[in-house]
Amino acid sequence: MSTTHEAAVACVDHPELPTTRTCMICGRGYCDYCGDPPLVQRRKTAKPAIICRHCSGKARPWVWNPYAYGRDEEPGEHLTQALWAPRTAMLRAGYGRIPAGALALLIWLGCLGMAWIGVELRVAGDPDVVAFARFGYGIAWSWIVALAFAAFAISLHAVQPGGPGRPATAAQSLQVAATAFAWPGAAAFCAGLTGFVASTLWTSELPLLACGAGCLLATGWGAAMAGWGLAVRRGSKPLMGIVSAAAAAVALAVMAALVVWILVNPPWQTGWENTAF
Repeated sequence: MSTTHEAAVACVDHPELPTTRTCMICGRGYCDYCGDPPLVQRRKTAKPAIICRHCSGKARPWVWNPYAYGRDEEPGEHLTQALWAPRTAMLRAGYGRIPAGALALLIWLGCLGMAWIGVELRVAGDPDVVAFARFGYGIAWSWIVALAFAAFAISLHAVQPGGPGRPATAAQSLQVAATAFAWPGAAAFCAGLTGFVASTLWTSELPLLACGAGCLLATGWGAAMAGWGLAVRRGSKPLMGIVSAAAAAVALAVMAALVVWILVNPPWQTGWENTAF
């Protein structure tokens, strides 16, 4: 830490006011009206520590982040950042508050696209199920896919990567996962809608399979982005975040397989039939 400005008795930005606080990065002295408290203070200072305006861009994100101090919700700005500035969006989602409406709509549209693909693969060849009915089935199944997304976010929160930053809360992990699935949600919706229309107009299953592969790629892309976002949040290596996302996906697959196995072959029903009184 530089000691160039520690001997000053006047505020650097307001010379008419006395120094009462010290920047924990550069050591400059400031008055009560300058700077903001750091998120993390790993060492004691002679005066209360702050982060000054000169050093807010130099400090690590787990030490200083402007979005952690009650920033007003800005739906358009955060959605734009989620699409074009993912690191900034992850910092906002991991430390502050984000508008849930726009991201929830994008994620649900992605779930709807994946549900349409599942419905088409299951009942597209049945002449008794008309296109309008398949459209409605997709809306119903989309909530099951949304439940799977929530389970993935919870699993990712449980296995979040370690790092010097403080652990993310469950709400922050959910915000990071929702931000990560902004682009993949839009891509999955486009792929699902294309597959639905192609399956309705043509009898070939090749376009439907291609759109299904696109949905799977979008899902993997979103999962990797969610792991990377938590790595940014904790200040760890991106690889650790991707490994955490893979572990969460494996946990989700195991839970889904267990649920399907119970629905197909309920163990209590078999046990009841084989029970002798």
